[in-house]
Amino acid sequence: MKKKKQDADERDMATDVISNPHDRFFKEMFSSRDIARSFLMHYLPQEVSCLIDSDSVKLSKDSYTDSRLRSQFSDLLYDVKLTSGDDAHIYVLFEHKSQPEKMISWYLLSCMVRIWRQDMKMSRNKKLRLRAIIPVVLYHGNEKWTVGLNFQDVFDVPDGLRRFIPGFEYRLCNFHPYHDEPIKGSQQLRIVLLLLKTIFRPDIMDLLPAIFDLIRELPHYSSRVEFLEAVLTYLSSATDRIAEEDLGHLVERASKNMGGEIMPTLVEKWIEKGIEKGIEKGIEKGSQETARESVVELLEIRFGNRPAQILTWLNQLTDMPTLKLLHRHAATAQSIGEFEQFLKTQIQDITDHHHSELTS
Repeated sequence: MKKKKQDADERDMATDVISNPHDRFFKEMFSSRDIARSFLMHYLPQEVSCLIDSDSVKLSKDSYTDSRLRSQFSDLLYDVKLTSGDDAHIYVLFEHKSQPEKMISWYLLSCMVRIWRQDMKMSRNKKLRLRAIIPVVLYHGNEKWTVGLNFQDVFDVPDGLRRFIPGFEYRLCNFHPYHDEPIKGSQQLRIVLLLLKTIFRPDIMDLLPAIFDLIRELPHYSSRVEFLEAVLTYLSSATDRIAEEDLGHLVERASKNMGGEIMPTLVEKWIEKGIEKGIEKGIEKGSQETARESVVELLEIRFGNRPAQILTWLNQLTDMPTLKLLHRHAATAQSIGEFEQFLKTQIQDITDHHHSELTS
């Protein structure tokens, strides 16, 4: 029975990771040591950050969130060295609901107890002293944060009883879309936090150019490509406020300003995760016209033109699997000529197939 429950929990965790784009983006970005270190050094209270050896920040791979809560929260645990020489934990809970959770302090305490329990299991020191845990909540929901920052705020008891209730505070990093907290830290961290701050805003399209400008200014081309891929993947799966053609224009703009063309593998991944939804809808509805238009749009985004011969050949196609294959090839072809040759081959294969059926 215990093994079955464990397997079910692992399946739940896998499903949540796949289905929640906020979880994926948070964990991908904050698993970076440089981003995590910049975040902790800039967003912890100064009297806390000055006690931490910033070079010691190390990600712990364990998650301490209950499987039932993974649709609401993501978490990461960092191990750090204090300037005193002691060890400590920093526990970051990312709330990706649209409104604050009133019992957030209770969830934090539950996770902190799990962390301490794990420490006790791992320690061989009979004179064990529990490590300090600094709890941090990262929030970017639509509603204003009105929840108390102390665990004792969960209770409504006479003052004479409060000394019997555990009391701890958590650090709130509030990136509510209209909150005035300034965006600080390294350029990579600012890209991440700006995107989290704007993802729910109705005017997100007006704010994205500034984020793409920050990506373009990253010092290394590999970093620019990596961040562009992560941002596009997040945008295509976390918001419905951006039309697919608008995402296409953003990609075109970014590729021209990045000092090189977008790698075909990046475009292919983006097509699979984002724009391809449009052609899939066309397939579901049986709309060959929608499928053909998606191919043409992608060719225009990547190569800036669409030769008349390609349009003529595309209009001859009514087979949806073939149109989907062409859509994928439009994302990976090195040139318009390469795509045209591939399309010509597909037309010839279909012609040969029909001829074979007629003569058999």
